[in-house]
Amino acid sequence: MKTPQEWSDAGVWDAYHRKDKPKLHQVEKYHLEDALRFVRNVYETPGRRIWFAGCGVELAPWLYANLDCDVVATDISPWAIHWQNQLLEENPMEVLEKLPNVLKEMELPKGISFRHPAIFVHDMRTKLPMEAVDVIVNRRAFHGFSAEEKEQVAAVFFEAMHPGGLLVCDTLNMQGEDRDEIENALLKAGFFIPGVESEQWYRRQLSATGITYAMVLGNPIIPQWGQYEGKGGKEQEAKDKETLRGFREEYFARRKANAERDKAAFKEGIDKLCYVIYSTG
Repeated sequence: MKTPQEWSDAGVWDAYHRKDKPKLHQVEKYHLEDALRFVRNVYETPGRRIWFAGCGVELAPWLYANLDCDVVATDISPWAIHWQNQLLEENPMEVLEKLPNVLKEMELPKGISFRHPAIFVHDMRTKLPMEAVDVIVNRRAFHGFSAEEKEQVAAVFFEAMHPGGLLVCDTLNMQGEDRDEIENALLKAGFFIPGVESEQWYRRQLSATGITYAMVLGNPIIPQWGQYEGKGGKEQEAKDKETLRGFREEYFARRKANAERDKAAFKEGIDKLCYVIYSTG
């Protein structure tokens, strides 16, 4: 089922999550590892307090709550919230076959200690009606907002976080200006995003060529969409690939300089950190 286009329609999201809910007996090892990938970040914070903003039917809120984390989980979908609250009645160690081994491999506590989470309906464009959190995880629940709404959400995230906190914005593999829009909203709110200057410079150079490209693992590639039929064929494609590769040397130099500036900023102390993850899956 495709992601809803109207992000303000709770009913549409209800229908989406009903079809998207995981089957607990089929949850694989890599799903659990993915759900628990930020637990170390939470353990490093004083209050172990994490907000899953736009939680949908992710297993993470349930798992983190059973690992002695102070969980807040919100979504605009009443059905998703109902499902999340029902999930709390289950013991993950009993219903998730692969979980014991995952916890062992990740060197996480074997004896799960449950801390009852706060799970409720909330529109993330509005103020979080609770005390501040240490970590915010937003997965696939940011990119569909308009530019103005992205700024609203980013401002809510910034206000809802303790100084020194971390925001993880795990979004789709957005391209060009769409990436800039996401990052600029977060920067405007006050977040520090490592490496953003060199990455945005690189994207501007690539976009200015007018060549159709996609970013895969940090590299611009030319997708096979038939765009060279009648336009020079393989010869033009080879030229375009060379043009895209032509920015790499300066990009790496800029990235190195950007990393040095970031290192200095971390030493001086930053307020609130944000990592934006562009996922292809």
